[in-house]
This record gives sequence, structure tokens and C-alpha cells, in this order.
Amino acid sequence: MSFEQILLIIVFLGMPIIWDYLFKSSGFKYLNLTIPSIIYLSSLIFNYIGYPIIYLKINLNRNLALIDNELLIETWFYTSLSTTFFLLGTYFCRRYFGTIVFNKYNLDFQKITKSQKFRIFGVIALCIFVLFSFIHLLGGIFNTPIGKIFSSTSYEMEYARSTITSNLSGLKYHRFKTVFNVFFLYSYLALFCNYIKSKKTIINNIIIFSILPFLLISIFIFYTKLSFALLIFSIFIIYIFTIKEGNIKASNLIYFFFISLFFLMLIVFLFSGDLNGDMQILSKLFLERSKNILIQVFSRVCLGPIQAAYYYIEYFRLNPRLYMGDTFPNPGGILPFSPLDITEKVQRYVHGTGVYAMDYLPGDTNPAIYWCEMLLNFGPLGVIFSSFLLGAYTFMINRILFSLKNSPITIGLFAYLCGHFITVNLTGLSSFIIDVYLILSILLFLFFNWNNGRLFDIEQ
Repeated sequence: MSFEQILLIIVFLGMPIIWDYLFKSSGFKYLNLTIPSIIYLSSLIFNYIGYPIIYLKINLNRNLALIDNELLIETWFYTSLSTTFFLLGTYFCRRYFGTIVFNKYNLDFQKITKSQKFRIFGVIALCIFVLFSFIHLLGGIFNTPIGKIFSSTSYEMEYARSTITSNLSGLKYHRFKTVFNVFFLYSYLALFCNYIKSKKTIINNIIIFSILPFLLISIFIFYTKLSFALLIFSIFIIYIFTIKEGNIKASNLIYFFFISLFFLMLIVFLFSGDLNGDMQILSKLFLERSKNILIQVFSRVCLGPIQAAYYYIEYFRLNPRLYMGDTFPNPGGILPFSPLDITEKVQRYVHGTGVYAMDYLPGDTNPAIYWCEMLLNFGPLGVIFSSFLLGAYTFMINRILFSLKNSPITIGLFAYLCGHFITVNLTGLSSFIIDVYLILSILLFLFFNWNNGRLFDIEQ
């Protein structure tokens, strides 16, 4: 082992020690849930721990043969730079605006009032109506990926998914996704939180579990496994805040890890295709494929984002021209430029005209990563500024959330936003410049609390 490799290992292991100091200096604890701490810990999982595997080119069902280690180190450098300035942003806000007061949500818990229940049920009923309308628009449930689980191959399910996006205009497609991903999910989380703190009567059980299948259909109709993972994560957040007062124990994390892993493996298996047969054959097939499925889940979660970031760095080195904001959204064409789809440009380079010479399908995109987008627009200063701003931004949002009065609607909003912001490691920053999901969830929160007294409970 060369001196450079030893030094690289020391720096790789030393960065988390520096981050740990900044993390604790910002007033965070690992076993207390906050939005910035969730983003930081998820970035370690999605964007950091997989680097040694890629560097050593350990085969986990990924094409790593053409990965250049010099470029990989450069990718790691920008990843570390982003994480460092994200934590510096939280530290800055903690120093000048005060520590986040960790609210004990289990104390003075206010259940949903009758008027709030009426509004929540009204929104859920509207979402279910939209779901049936959407299925009718697509020509029936069997024309969707979820309707083809037991009768089609994985290619046919992918084709059904692409058909949904191609048959709908972009605006109409995102309208349906917004209804399901914001209104339906947030309303159900608030209702589920109230259910946990209420008596488990037969009626309550029937209501909460009869709505769940419709929510799951709205998630899988778009063939998005990430949305299902976020649902599990949001329910875990609600459990921690309603039962454990926001404090996590190691045993809670272990249970959550294995339960989540099982369901994710099950979903990957169900959407793998070729599942014709009875339940006994399917259960045997699941056990036989469990090793490959486990590797696939780990590879997608821990290696996929790093490999996607690597492609951005490779593209940036060969195309050093800065876009200076041309990839940012331009709603309604109010600004004098046409937005560039940088994810499609990178994907076209990597899998089309680039050195990989793989098959490229028009419309394919490389997974978006916020600091990569800022790097291509403004260079290294863009990575520093955006990461610092994101840390400060999420810190202040968390302070406001923890100052709201205790109620299922508040906890539901917090759980929803935790799931929403955890995806910042897997999406472009331009999605958060005009954050439609955040705006709509806040408006829905205000609608549920309309004419129900004060919103804020404590001052921070």
C-alpha cells in the first residue's frame, strides 16, 4: 500500500470526526430527530460509505470497471466539501439564532378536533376520487405497473411506467403526483398520528386500515419504490414522536432497519417480474433471490448516488463551461431563458456519446444531486454556498416546526417534511428553489388548523 493510499484512508476516516464535532456544536444529538440531523446522517449513507467499495471496484451488480479512481477522489472531495459546509450552515444558525428547543411532543398532546377530522377526511376522500379518475384515465389498473406485478416481466412494468409519463403532459403528470405525494400522504400521516394516541376501537381500526390500500396504490401506480421507503420512514418518525417523545433508542433503530429492509426487499422482489405461480412457489423464490435482492438494495442506496455524482464530475471536467443558473426552473417563462435539463445532458453523455458507449433511450436522466447541479452552474463556490444555505435553511424550518403546538397535524407535518428533505441528497437543488411540495404542505397545515386557535406553543 502506497503512502498516498494510506493518507487517503486517514483523511476518509478523519472527515466524519470533524463532522461529528460540527454536528454536536450545532446542538444536535444522534438520538434526537431533527431535519438537519436526518439530512446529515442520510448523506453519510447515500453519499459516503460506499466510496471504498467503488474505489476497490468490488462487484455489487454495478459496472465499476471504467471508474477512474482519480475522478472518484475528486468526487469524494466535493462530497466532503458539501457535507462540511452544510454543517457549518447549521452551526452558524445555532450560534446567531439559538439552539433548537427539542419539543416533547408526547406532553400536552392535543388530539384532532371534529372540524379538523372533517377537513382531513374531506381531503382524503378527494384524493381517492382523483386516484380512481387517474386509473380510469390510464385505461384501468391493469395498465399500470402495480396491476402487472403477477402477470408481467420487469420490462413490461417499466414499459407501463413509461407509458404513463408519455401519455400525460408534464404538467398533468406532476399535478397527479402532487395530489398523491402531498395531500394524500400528509393527510394520512396526520390521521395515523391521531390514531396512535386514540383508543383502538373497531371503527378507528377499520378507518385507518381501509384508507391504507388506496395510499399504497397511489404510491406504486408510478412505480416509485422511494415513495414507499419514505412512507415507512414517516410512520417511524410518528411512532418516535408520539410514543418515545422524539428520543430514539438503539433498539428502535435496529427494529426499524430490519423491518424497512424486509419491506424494501419484498417490494424489489414483487416488481422484479416473472412472478407467476402460487404463494408457496413465490415464497420459495423470494428466499432464493434474497441474497441478490439484498445486494441490489445496498447497491442502489449506498453506491448509486455516488456513481451518479461521479458522472457529473466527469462531465464537468470535460465540459468546464459554467451554466450560470441556466438549469434552474423558469415557471411560466417569466425569465428570459429556457431551462436546460442537465440530468438529461449528463445521461446522454454517459450512456450515449460518452466513453461508456451504452444504449441511450431518449428522455433518460442521470439521478440529480443538488451540489452537482450547483457545481455545473457556479463551480466550487456553488457547492459551498448551496450547502451552507441548505444547512441554515433546514435549521430554521426545524426551529419553526418545534415551536408549533403539539397536535397530530403538527407531527404529521414534521414527519412529512423529514421524508421530503431527506431526498435532497437524491435530487437537484432547483427542486427546492421553488419548493411546491413544501408550500402546499404548509398551506394544507394552515387549512387543517383554520379557526382552531393559536398555532405556536412555545417561543424559541
